[in-house]
Amino acid sequence: MRGEILAVAPWGDPAGWTYTRYRLKAGGKTVEVESFTGLAAVAKAYPEARILIVAADTLADPAFTLTGYEDVIDSARRYVKNYLCQLQGKAEVHILPGVIAQKHRVFRGKPTDYYYKLLDTLIKPAWEGETVKAIVLDLTHGINYMPSTALKAVEEVAALHALAASLKHSKAETVKVEVYNSDPIILPADERKKLARNRQYPCKPAASIEPPTATIHLIMARRYTTLDLISNIDSLINTAEKTPVKPTSRECTIGRDEKQELDEAVDEALKLLKMLRYGLIPQLVYYTAKYAAKLLEKLKQAYNTTEKLWHEGITVKKTPEKLEVTRCRQLTEAYKTILYTYTIAKILEEELIDTTTPTLNQAEKLRETLRHTAIIESIQSREISKLKKKLKANLIPTEWTPLATVYQMQQQECKDKSILTRDLLAHGGWHTDIIEVKKQDNTVAFKVKEEYKCQNRNIWQIIEELGT
Repeated sequence: MRGEILAVAPWGDPAGWTYTRYRLKAGGKTVEVESFTGLAAVAKAYPEARILIVAADTLADPAFTLTGYEDVIDSARRYVKNYLCQLQGKAEVHILPGVIAQKHRVFRGKPTDYYYKLLDTLIKPAWEGETVKAIVLDLTHGINYMPSTALKAVEEVAALHALAASLKHSKAETVKVEVYNSDPIILPADERKKLARNRQYPCKPAASIEPPTATIHLIMARRYTTLDLISNIDSLINTAEKTPVKPTSRECTIGRDEKQELDEAVDEALKLLKMLRYGLIPQLVYYTAKYAAKLLEKLKQAYNTTEKLWHEGITVKKTPEKLEVTRCRQLTEAYKTILYTYTIAKILEEELIDTTTPTLNQAEKLRETLRHTAIIESIQSREISKLKKKLKANLIPTEWTPLATVYQMQQQECKDKSILTRDLLAHGGWHTDIIEVKKQDNTVAFKVKEEYKCQNRNIWQIIEELGT
């Protein structure tokens, strides 16, 4: 099914590529394609793939009238499309922010913007409901920071798509990443000139001669799981960034109200990420069931505000001799926090939550599909098993009852937040003083006691402070 495989290719400037016979072996078969791009061979080897070409805005033609950044994007996209050839109608062209300093064009900004916008591009299929099972990355034509950036982004996104695939299929799934690169093309100057693009017909070589053969090699193959996602989330939690976009100069400061809106959205996002990182499944399921719609709306607004501020910080200066594009605001790790959390919350809401009241079935589904650390998996298996035994013995009341009562324990007033935090983590969120349960439709419904406080901190505030 289209969309189950993403074929991603970072491109430099396609105008100067050499006509080549590309050979690629994949899936037990070998394909050969004569083309200016190795991506044509990838497309033939993976005919069902959704092909994403990512190129930089620096390809915009300074000769055209460019009054704003959208004109720059459109110009760069048209430029790339002129060289699609066999890929015309098969590939999507996405233009990302780049940096360059040449005589006739200067693009100023942070190279990391390319990485964050690439993440945004590769995450979008999950927002659109596509289940990605594999990502093929062709690095043949990437230049400068593009190959390493693309690999990092693909690896991170694969782990996110693994969560979507796992919940959709109710079992732990992996997303396979295959990375390809071709042999270098080294030719005498006269041959290279004959195999350059025909000026009038850019999809044909300048002369009809035998093209060189280049093998496209599989240089890396690995499967990514939700455990990789947990590792990525861990680094996000530990970042000091709270604002997803920040100025790079004094002329581009951000208003107090907008900064507050963005900071609050990131704080809310980190709360959900911490539930996932620390394996607090009951809180994660309950929070998703009750607050996911509100959280998604807040994160979408923060995403839109970030995009607006980032775009407003781009200036385009065009003279007959030079095109200058300056980005005076840069994206940060907090932008990635918004992308991650929006994606995770959307996946959980669509694939896990089917009732307004969380149930043990939902918690167990998340436990079975979410690859986590061995300790957290063991804790969740133990706690869920204990509740299932109580259900089987018909010891779960039909009215809301503290979990402590079900386990014949005495509820205690919390006086030490550090002890509560320790016990919360030790039981994977199934803290007897914080969880209430009842029997419902042959399963156990549960809820989090949001009014419960310890040293003037409710459960959500305690989770917010984890790891700080």
